Amino acid sequence: MSRTLYRNGAIYSTHDPFATALLVDGATIAWLGSEEAADGMAAGDVTVVDLAGALITPGLYDSAFAVPADDTAHSAAAAATTAGYVAVTAHAAADGVEAAGHLRALAAEAENPASGLPEVRLWARATLATPEDTARLRDADGPHLTGLEPATGDRADAATLTAHLTAATRAGLATGWAVDTTAELDAVREALPAAAAEGAPLRTAGVHLAVSCDLDDADRSVLARHGVTVLATPAAGTPLRTPLAALAADGVPLVLGSAAWAGDGSASDTGSAGGDPVSPWELVRACVQHPDPAQRLSSRAAFLALSRGGWRAAHAAHPLLGQLVPGAPASYAVWEATELMVQTPDSTVAAWSTDPRARTPLLPALDTGRDPRCLRTVREGLVLHDDGTLATDPQAR
Repeated sequence: MSRTLYRNGAIYSTHDPFATALLVDGATIAWLGSEEAADGMAAGDVTVVDLAGALITPGLYDSAFAVPADDTAHSAAAAATTAGYVAVTAHAAADGVEAAGHLRALAAEAENPASGLPEVRLWARATLATPEDTARLRDADGPHLTGLEPATGDRADAATLTAHLTAATRAGLATGWAVDTTAELDAVREALPAAAAEGAPLRTAGVHLAVSCDLDDADRSVLARHGVTVLATPAAGTPLRTPLAALAADGVPLVLGSAAWAGDGSASDTGSAGGDPVSPWELVRACVQHPDPAQRLSSRAAFLALSRGGWRAAHAAHPLLGQLVPGAPASYAVWEATELMVQTPDSTVAAWSTDPRARTPLLPALDTGRDPRCLRTVREGLVLHDDGTLATDPQAR
């Protein structure tokens, strides 16, 4: 099994915020630490990679990735790896049997990391009412179906949403939708407790809501009580309205995605569908620079929503996915970043980490006018993307 030692860089890890070296053994993170300790590992069959100051972060999770409903679905998913994504939750950019077929084929191929694709989890668009509805969907969309969006016309009907939440979550499927209007929010307020009262395993299966309307304290309490995850898609071309800081303070998990759930139930084409992948740092920066200063996140909190938070919301099988710690799957991205810092959500607070006792890992500065460039993306030890920048020497010491 191959071993690769990355050194002379920066490792984003709460396990060791001062680490400059990382050892990968096959598909697993084996160790991270200092240059001095790395000296003793740079021998034998170990391939040594000189990071030359580059940053390694956990591989990223796009929680709302729009997939073209044609034969370019494969190339769109492959392009996501050039932006550091190792997994996506895929929503079709159109309905229909042909679109479902492209998604099924994509998810089946992406199951193997050697495909060069990110892991793909499928969401379909349908409102459930009975177990028979679930069986028909599984037949149509295949074994990789993990979540459902109810039809747009059903999202303001509390009784229909209650039945859908109950049927979907009892079938082990996550569910989620865009909440854009007061009527849709009223339906959520009623449907969540009603489904829970019927024994629907909302927290276990997962409920994801993309909220773009005002939430009061009671609304946030309802979301937190029922284990709802809130999806934010700040690159979707509309002002970010989600009250991120208030939700985080109330214990509501946050995830980030590159394509909006449009009001008509489709994945917005202003995000990832068919074009270049959205820079993850654009998503993080939008959260740090929220239009409402009171709702801004730190870059660390926003990055968590794009990495470990995404895996948690997707109920990943391995508990260490989205982290760089010994024993975690070797899924990570390497970035060219000229400046690292701790960015706070409050511009009046010093952004630089001056006290090493804080043990806060550093992320790229997001105000330089140029986003970090992804040099390499690795999924479970297999390289998905490499731009040829990193210098490798099997005998380097």
